[in-house]
Order: sequence, then C-alpha cells, then structure tokens
Amino acid sequence: VCQHHLPDTAQFYIMPQIRATGREIVPLATRASRMFTNVSHFTLLSQLLRRKIVIQFLGYITGGPEALVQLALAVHDAHGVHLGCLGKPNPFYAAEYPDLWNSMPNCSMAVENLSPDDLVVVPEVTQCEPIGKVRAPNIWLLGSSNIGPDECPRLSHNHWLAHLASIRADSILFPYITPSIVTHAVQNAGLLPDGSFQNLPDLASQKERIVLLDDDAVMDFHGVSQQLKNANINVIVVTGYSR
Repeated sequence: VCQHHLPDTAQFYIMPQIRATGREIVPLATRASRMFTNVSHFTLLSQLLRRKIVIQFLGYITGGPEALVQLALAVHDAHGVHLGCLGKPNPFYAAEYPDLWNSMPNCSMAVENLSPDDLVVVPEVTQCEPIGKVRAPNIWLLGSSNIGPDECPRLSHNHWLAHLASIRADSILFPYITPSIVTHAVQNAGLLPDGSFQNLPDLASQKERIVLLDDDAVMDFHGVSQQLKNANINVIVVTGYSR
C-alpha cells in the first residue's frame, strides 16, 4: 500500500503486488486474483477526486523510465482520477504498453498548465524544485541519487532505497515485470500463474554457474569477481548490454 500525505491531508492509495506471472492490484480490504492471461493494469484507489496525477516521463529504454510508464498506466486505469503527462516515453514502449501509448494525446500537457493541487511524480534525476505551480513534486527514487531530505516528499521503488532514504514502507511503489518477459517465460520456461514452473527439476538441471556483471554497475568489479570465482562461478562482464 502506498499512503502519501499531502499538505491538505488528502491521500491516495496504491497497492501494487508483483506476481511472477503478471500484475495485480487489490483494494485495501479486498483480495482479488486475476489469471496471468488477463491483461489487466493497476487499479488506483484514490481520494483525489477533481485532482490530477501527473507523471514526468524520460525518453530512455531502461528500468526507471519503464517504471514511470507503468505508474502512468495505473493512473490511466483509475476511476475518478485524471492522468497528466509531462514529456513522452520512448517509442519502444508503444508495443509493450499500447493502452497508455494510445492515450498519450489526451494526457500530454504543458508545465504552465499545472494546477497547484496537482500531484506530480518525477524520477530521482529531477531536482527538488517547483514545477510550474506545483511547489514540491513527489520524487520517486528509481535510483540511489537525490534521496533528500528536502522539501519534496520521496517515494521508493524498493525496500533498500526506502531504508537508505528513511522512507516508510507504505511509500514504496513496486514496478512489475515487463509483460513480454512474462509471456516469454510462460511460453519457453513453463511459468504458471502462481509463479511456479511446470517442470522445475528439469529447469534446475539446465542451470549453469554463470554470473553476468553489467559494466555500468557501481561496484568493486575485481573484488566481486574474485569472490564469485572463488566459489567456482564463471564471471562474464558484459559491455553495452541491452534488452
């Protein structure tokens, strides 16, 4: 559950639940289950009637920009809440999230058209400063920089960043697995709706002791590589790794 307190005590609630086979949102006191084949998006339970939730997009093709697309899709599917869009995501996501992409002409807006009551969510690469008439946007920590504290409230996308920035657990918004990756796992690895696999022993027998290290990861490559090699694990450093 994400419960974020606004200056006028209005609140909005999001309950994201990550499923290995898809994504699901349930009301605060209700349990609901959907089959992974049902392409259903987040449901946003909100008390922000007559407000607008505005998402600032980035044009990259990485995890953070995709998380912003997913959050916008949650707002898009909400009832009684209006979606505003600042900027535009990379066209790569048009095929992955067609519902949102087709709605972009309706949600796109200019900064000067923001209302002081609008709730604006921006990624952590955006500094804490007014955006149009919005005095303090909500900064969603999709990386470990710009954690505050300052005037802008923070949201996190995982428990580690929430701990690092002293953010309450109920202010964590979890992105979910890319739908096409889930489809691939269903078709090629026997992924089932409950997150298990049809033939786990067979899959486990095919595992290899290999760890891929992305060259842009911030870590002690030599130290980490040596620890893995000491454990008889083959280490491969990948450069320019993409989807």
